[in-house]
Amino acid sequence: MMCSVSTLKHWIRRLGKDSLNLITGLPMGTLTFSVAVTGWSLGLGLLITLLGFPVLLVTALALRGLAHIERGRARLVIDEPLVARYET
Repeated sequence: MMCSVSTLKHWIRRLGKDSLNLITGLPMGTLTFSVAVTGWSLGLGLLITLLGFPVLLVTALALRGLAHIERGRARLVIDEPLVARYET
């Protein structure tokens, strides 16, 4: 069975996008988990000294930025933009 050139190009492009998503998934997951656990535990631990509030705020903003990056990675796979549910 012969494949047309356009179909083959589509599958190669799709393979590249899916591979990029999978390759960047582990580092992004590790980074997100590390920022979340470190930020929340440090912020909650420092909450009694009032230094916890800025730490929690910075953690929430960092996680919001990482969520924006994850939406960009997901856009590669599903080929349509994902809209954030929150207003800036």
